[in-house]
Amino acid sequence: MRYRVLGALELRTGEGGPPWGSAKWRTLLAVLLCHANQTVSTERLLDELWGEDRAPQSATKLVQTYVSRLRQTMGDEAGQTLITEKQGYKAQGYRLAVEAAEFDAHRFEQLVEEGRRALDREAPETAAERLREALAMWRGTPFADVPPTPAVTAEATRLEECRLQAVDARIDADLRCGRHTAVLGELEALTAEHPFREELRGRLMLALYRSGRQADALAAYRDLHRLLSEELGVEPTPPLRDLHERILNADASLMATPAPEADRPGPAARKAHRGPRQLPPASPAFTGRHGEVAVIQALMDAAGDPEPGEGGRSVVLAAIDGTGGVGKSTLAIHAAHQLADRFPDGQLYVDLYGATAGQSALDPGEVLGRFLRALGVDGSNVPSDTDEASAQFRSLAAGRRLLVILDNAASVDQVRPLIPAGPGCAALVTSREMLTTLEGATHLHLDVLPQDQAVALLERVVGAERVRAEPAEAEEITRLCGWLPLALRIAGARLAARPAWPLRTLVTKLTDARGRWTNCASGIWPSASASR
Repeated sequence: MRYRVLGALELRTGEGGPPWGSAKWRTLLAVLLCHANQTVSTERLLDELWGEDRAPQSATKLVQTYVSRLRQTMGDEAGQTLITEKQGYKAQGYRLAVEAAEFDAHRFEQLVEEGRRALDREAPETAAERLREALAMWRGTPFADVPPTPAVTAEATRLEECRLQAVDARIDADLRCGRHTAVLGELEALTAEHPFREELRGRLMLALYRSGRQADALAAYRDLHRLLSEELGVEPTPPLRDLHERILNADASLMATPAPEADRPGPAARKAHRGPRQLPPASPAFTGRHGEVAVIQALMDAAGDPEPGEGGRSVVLAAIDGTGGVGKSTLAIHAAHQLADRFPDGQLYVDLYGATAGQSALDPGEVLGRFLRALGVDGSNVPSDTDEASAQFRSLAAGRRLLVILDNAASVDQVRPLIPAGPGCAALVTSREMLTTLEGATHLHLDVLPQDQAVALLERVVGAERVRAEPAEAEEITRLCGWLPLALRIAGARLAARPAWPLRTLVTKLTDARGRWTNCASGIWPSASASR
């Protein structure tokens, strides 16, 4: 059996691909593949198959019919691959048993992880080979011919991001191999398509400089600087500014060619570079929260190297709670980036969709499957039982220094199986509600920003000159935004995109009670009476 989703959905049996009938067939298979080796409840399938439309009274029987026809197509009449999970005689859900070698998405992620590990051990030729093999599996947009559902859309978005990260890693490998001229055209196209991705811009600058085009490398930086300033009111990140300075000064070390792989440092010297690195980019507009960051850093200092005789120590666990838009995720990701070098065995990240409109909270078993594959477990060896998968995850984490970010949690039950147990490990959890029964957690309640930090955030996005020219209007904008970082960033981005607007224009628009809820694309827009 072969399943392909990196393009149009394909199911290939020994007799070739099936003649697809109803779109519901494709949707059913796609949703099951989004949750491969995990049970998908009948209720969830009804939501995915009919969405906001009212499901017919016979919907449950229709699902059973679709399952039966899909089994016939797969040659699985006995239900050994598409498994019915029952409670008594009643079907509670369905699980599609999939081996990594059968599923192009799982194989893609395996190859990408192998490529990243090769980069970590300074073997760029091997990394480039693995990453090229992974990217060659793509045939187009994931699930291209499947009607959109919450699960399919979320998984397609995740896979597209994984693809872009794999392209970036492959270009990094090519640059380390000295193939700077060969990647120039691709980098120019990618930076045009993704103008705000600073990693790609930095690789373009380096490739141009190594190709003898110093002026073009400096121009690429100026283009990004102008774009960030005009669109977002922020500066490039320190690593990119440092690269610009080195290119400006014609730093000869940037031209260094990589040493042969046989001459690279051994495993002991490379220890600090191993493990998955899944942290999303930190927000360039992050402002304030000095006290909270200090508390998190102090907590993480306790997650030192595991020592013999320290078996009584437990994982370090911080739980951040607060209302929507208050900046919980931004704080956790910012702190995690600052702490990353203390956890050389890896940083794992997942958005649990605990409070995301239109998304169902992720099942812990599905998240454990992602974590285990990221840590090198073959997909076919990931247990389908959540308790077994959790035990396997804890076993792998034991003796390692691992940081786990569990963002947007719905409940303690969702989080508990995902916590590593090693004394050198740590976890950061964010949620709307305080997870009071999460054992061993230090709780941080995140409030709205103080006035001075709210104005400082607006300056980061809009530009200090504009904000300081209208200080009263700037303070009024922060009040109308309820001092919430998310609302402030959205308001600031609107101003940054309209440099001719004075701040008082936005104040007028936000004061219009009829427009206040539609001015924010996220749906989060506090009333003017929001309490600080």
